[in-house]
Amino acid sequence: KGGDQYLAVWEDNASTISDLAWEQSGSDLVGIRLDAAGQPIDPTPFTISRAFGYQRNPRVVWSGSGWVVAWENQSPTAGYFESRLMAQRIAPDGALLGDAFEPFPSDGGSDVRMASNGSDVVFVTQSYQAGEGGLRARRMSASGSFYGGPIVLVPETFYLYFSVEIHSAGGEYLITYNTNTTPVVQRLSSTLALIGGPVS
Repeated sequence: KGGDQYLAVWEDNASTISDLAWEQSGSDLVGIRLDAAGQPIDPTPFTISRAFGYQRNPRVVWSGSGWVVAWENQSPTAGYFESRLMAQRIAPDGALLGDAFEPFPSDGGSDVRMASNGSDVVFVTQSYQAGEGGLRARRMSASGSFYGGPIVLVPETFYLYFSVEIHSAGGEYLITYNTNTTPVVQRLSSTLALIGGPVS
């Protein structure tokens, strides 16, 4: 929800050319704005990303002045393809603001979580590459400027973290995740500084 309207985003498979080549021509991301009663504002859905390969698993937050959509993107590398995280800012009138960008340009990844405190947006991910693991976060202003590079919220260990979520209230953030034995919560300030220690 943003202001008095909503943005709905989903995967569209209309560009899939065959069952054998679906990953190389597969799902794109489209969206449509809805009014407070759930009725479409836009006459037709609009394209958010129709890049090569697939775009899937979208997430959406309202930054206080516009929406931010993030997703898993099948991105080419020098010799193969890998999952990368991409994001796009969207204005209240549905216009795309600037180009799509990578919140974590040096990390791979297939899963992203987001939250906004009404002025900033926080991205959280976990790379499966050794040395890039743990829960990493990056904070962005509503205008699209990042406050420095990624930071490590939860250090890498011998297992992955599951059921990761981040939410905001009262200007702060709360991150939740499962370790290999127990669920954990951790309070974060508006600048992602740890408040106290993790609590099971």
